[in-house]
Amino acid sequence: MKQIRICIDPDVIYEQSVARPCTDWIDDSADARTAFEVLIKAGNERYGENTHWLEERDM
Repeated sequence: MKQIRICIDPDVIYEQSVARPCTDWIDDSADARTAFEVLIKAGNERYGENTHWLEERDM
């Protein structure tokens, strides 16, 4: 089983506060991966290329 999460460059600042470096791990699924990819794309468009990315791990 795989799990995924979004990671964020620690230098990214959201609305006057520092972002958490990563979201919590969740079970990988097509729906979760699609949702995360949308969020990562939006984050990279707003804050710069490679500021948001997907991490995977095997459980």
